[in-house]
Amino acid sequence: MQALHANQHQHQGFFVSSVLEVLGRIESYLESFKQNKNANDARKLGEAICRVILINSDNQSTKELCKATKFQVLIDSLSKKNLSENENHLKKIKADLNTLQTLGNIESHDNNVGLNDNDLESIEESIKNLFRNVFDNKEYIDIDEKIPVSIYKYINKSVTENEDWRCDKIISIVYPNRDIEKVREEKDFQFYTLPDVNNKKLGFVFLGRNISFSSSLSKLFKDSEIKIKGLISLTFLFPKEISKTTGKEVKNRKNNILKKCSPYEKDFPNVDFTHEFIEDYIWNHCLTNSLKESSNVTTEPYFIDQWLYKDNTEKLSLIFLDEIASHTSSDDKPIHILLGDGGVGKTTFCEQVVQKLDQQLAKGSKKKALLLSSFDLPEEISGADESIDSIQSLYRILQDDPDTTLNSHNLALNISSGNILIIIDGLDEIESKLKEKFNLDAFIDSVIELNDTYLNCSVIITSRENNSEKFDRNKVNVYQLKGFDECLIKKYLKVRYNHKSKHSGKGYDNKVLDYISTLSLDSDKKVTPLIMRLLCELVESQAGSSVTQEISKSNYFKDDNPLDQVIHQIINRDIIKQDIDISCDDYFDILKDIVFDYSCNISKTDLDELLKYSHLGADEQNTKEFTNFYVSPLFQRVGNNFRIKHDSLEFWIKARYISHKINTTTRENSKGVLKIISRDCYKGGSLVKEIASTSKPDRHEYFRSAIQDILDDLEESKVNMQLSRKTISSMLYLAMSSEIRTKENYSKILLALFGKNDGQRIKYLSIYGDFFPLDFKDFTVLNGYFSGYSNLGKSSIPEGKAVFIDCEFKDIDTSNFGKNSITDVNFDNCILPDNIKSIINTGVQNKQERIDNIKSDLKKIFKVGFKQNSFVWKSDQLYKQQCASLKHKIILSKYLDILKTEGFLNRESAKGAAGNGYRLNNNSENEVKDFITQGILGENISNLIETISV
Repeated sequence: MQALHANQHQHQGFFVSSVLEVLGRIESYLESFKQNKNANDARKLGEAICRVILINSDNQSTKELCKATKFQVLIDSLSKKNLSENENHLKKIKADLNTLQTLGNIESHDNNVGLNDNDLESIEESIKNLFRNVFDNKEYIDIDEKIPVSIYKYINKSVTENEDWRCDKIISIVYPNRDIEKVREEKDFQFYTLPDVNNKKLGFVFLGRNISFSSSLSKLFKDSEIKIKGLISLTFLFPKEISKTTGKEVKNRKNNILKKCSPYEKDFPNVDFTHEFIEDYIWNHCLTNSLKESSNVTTEPYFIDQWLYKDNTEKLSLIFLDEIASHTSSDDKPIHILLGDGGVGKTTFCEQVVQKLDQQLAKGSKKKALLLSSFDLPEEISGADESIDSIQSLYRILQDDPDTTLNSHNLALNISSGNILIIIDGLDEIESKLKEKFNLDAFIDSVIELNDTYLNCSVIITSRENNSEKFDRNKVNVYQLKGFDECLIKKYLKVRYNHKSKHSGKGYDNKVLDYISTLSLDSDKKVTPLIMRLLCELVESQAGSSVTQEISKSNYFKDDNPLDQVIHQIINRDIIKQDIDISCDDYFDILKDIVFDYSCNISKTDLDELLKYSHLGADEQNTKEFTNFYVSPLFQRVGNNFRIKHDSLEFWIKARYISHKINTTTRENSKGVLKIISRDCYKGGSLVKEIASTSKPDRHEYFRSAIQDILDDLEESKVNMQLSRKTISSMLYLAMSSEIRTKENYSKILLALFGKNDGQRIKYLSIYGDFFPLDFKDFTVLNGYFSGYSNLGKSSIPEGKAVFIDCEFKDIDTSNFGKNSITDVNFDNCILPDNIKSIINTGVQNKQERIDNIKSDLKKIFKVGFKQNSFVWKSDQLYKQQCASLKHKIILSKYLDILKTEGFLNRESAKGAAGNGYRLNNNSENEVKDFITQGILGENISNLIETISV
């Protein structure tokens, strides 16, 4: 009977009349194959694909060939003789069809031979190839039908069923202050008009991506004929299409649309018709001319492309850029995070991205790189309460020229459409400077939202490799820059000392390699570009002098760290060369003062004053050594000002000096140092991580002493409250290792730092950001401050006890609270945000209220699938629509998970259509029916309610 049914189904192919009908059959065969892994379904799918290609032909004789009943005959019909398609492309298609035929025949005959896993993988690969070569190679085969979603997903991972091209935003930017009328809105197109001169109107039609152009145009011109006749012009806008198979833009897409429009347009001789890609229209009409010009960024003269590492793969960074810029990457996530230590080349890469896109821009490309750097972030930011939670808001605070600044809608359109590639350099510094104003989760979500329809959005972000787990891998791609391996080191030296270099032929490359061999490198022996540059500058400045000061005797330099070794050699060489009578540590102290007291930028007058009172000033009449210091290789002089030459050097100086103070338990009184500690460490971060890596394990005495001094000052009201809070939070981060510990261990360390015992009260406890979870059973808090403390919900908070007295809470993430219920008893006279109050209110509901709410929610959920006195399958979307508001504290998805786990609901795919949903388990039908129709509680539902209410 099964074979007879199959033959009957094949026989229906005689009367195939449309591509659309066959596409429906392909979708059905595909779903059947995915469920049953029956190769005969794949064989039938292959036959149907042959028929789609033949029916799609303009030649009637070729169309007739689809009536063949034998698979081989259908395959042979796909020839250059019958079709005008590229012969090599047809060969690719036929090769995969032959695979489906060969393996499909095995299962369609009576034999003892079965298919193994490799055979099924071959079938799946052939199906994928066929879908891409038939439906995603429009330059060769242009099928003007809406491709079913289940097939389309094989071509493009990101399928947007409800497209939002932001049509009204585009029109309102080009034609501001006009009344825009949405004349018609279909799933596949939108028709807008707006007033113009002489009571006439302008028209815009936006066509979607996966649509039938013929059907859409027919519907438009038939149903809107009168409206179109009253227009001066009608502009058709449609998205570019990048073939995921070829990685190139589909070239004939615009011409095909023009051909399909032409027959209709002849009936409207007074209307000026234009046709343009949406992305090009936004570029031409929305983007200001100044932003279409080259950025003229200064780039590294000796740039060498580095490897980017992700999971177990690696690729060169400029190849990665090409994939991102052309949207040919196999991963459709719009956000790309590049992590790496200081000096590894993150900023250099960003500059190369800008330069490369500028070069393509000069050749006619319509893509601009926009660099948003932490370096450009102003010290004082206007709008004290403004949250930085999107690219638009970050862009706004970085702009200082209103004439070239795009408004938020315009910027969003150009990012979404792929016209602007955003590069954010130094996310860790941005977070540090913006503090609690910056909302990372909302920022990431805003980028994903920009990518919802155009699927062209690309954002590259660089950051130090710290707390990388905070990036959700489902939303972003995370890569790592690790520096130069042996091959890249030699490449760098070859570029730096080529025949055009003034240092060519001097053997400097071998001297640098000799230096590298003495460094304490990790097992992978990678060297950062910064170390390479410093080593080369060291070699180039030497004149045969030898190193005389030992790094092991230094208070600041770590003899097992490559960067420390290189900087120590550079400083030592400068001391010898310039005949400066100080030690390397004295030299470091001068650099330290410039970093901490002058924010890395010091005037000549202030530098002279600083040198006068340093070791150089022993003889006040001798100013020669002052001028010698001006040419330090670690300075960059601009006029009468001196800057620390490299950002990574500034970071290193901060880390080494603070680590030294901690290791020697020397209380720091410098306001500059305390300011940086409170500014850069109060939420943890990369500086904390670097300091911890060189601090002694038993370093708690320094922090205990520092915290006690702050507490004493607070009691006497001698200090700024906010600064003190951040300093306390910084001390806690610096004192506690990120090694895996229990809440109890963290709490014991905390008590020791505040000089308290179990059960005692801690005063002025201050925590910002992702601090560790604590066990509040061991102590109570008075006058505490908690801002953005995401792990409060993971902490242990005892029931029926006042833990927090006169404390303030801000921006607390409540998603981690789960079963850790809190009540109003835990908070005595505290300032609480609304979301905490909401959790407290939920927690104090009596049990009967909770049970009543759960009953109400369950009835609502069960009723979705209860129709005409029986239980049926319903989609995820319908559940979301009909259960948008629930009474109990848990969300719909959690309810559905529980109902599935407890055996009430089965997760099922739709039959004959795309999408998933739920159906009630047959064993539960009678009990659930009694519950929702008569309110009778059976044993299983009673247990379910009890489980949810806990």
